[in-house]
Amino acid sequence: MKFLFYANFYIFETIVNTHFKSNSLTIYQFDMRKNFCFLFIFLVASQFAFAQINAFTILRSDYVWDSGRDQYVLSSEDDKVVTLFEFKKDMSGFTHTTPTITSEYVINDFEKDQRTGAYELKIKSDAGNYYTMEYDVAQKIIKIFGTSGAKKFMITHKVYRAWIPEY
Repeated sequence: MKFLFYANFYIFETIVNTHFKSNSLTIYQFDMRKNFCFLFIFLVASQFAFAQINAFTILRSDYVWDSGRDQYVLSSEDDKVVTLFEFKKDMSGFTHTTPTITSEYVINDFEKDQRTGAYELKIKSDAGNYYTMEYDVAQKIIKIFGTSGAKKFMITHKVYRAWIPEY
């Protein structure tokens, strides 16, 4: 998060220094400066928009990789499993609660896919397993990719409701 904030600040500072070095501002330059200030405030505020989010899921689907068909194939589906993902405010980790277990995950890295708009997270479970998680906010789906021995799998959770808690 801090990196994104400093990157946005650096971009803003570079734009301002490049375009507004002279002390004599025309009306057009003043309006542009005001717009850049507004843009900067929006960028800073957007850093906290994904600060903490909770996602309540209602459908779990398990897939296994079929190398013959070169795609994931549905192996099971359960619409009676309700789970909760609670992301930490600083996006350093999250808790995944199911009816039978609560697991903690550390987020090692995350980025937004510019093509799809989904968030991709590199995560590590409290058991020491590494996964890739994709949270597609628009499609309301969370995908978790991993391996078990030589088998590749994908677990999807359909998001029923997502919200930012108020404290």
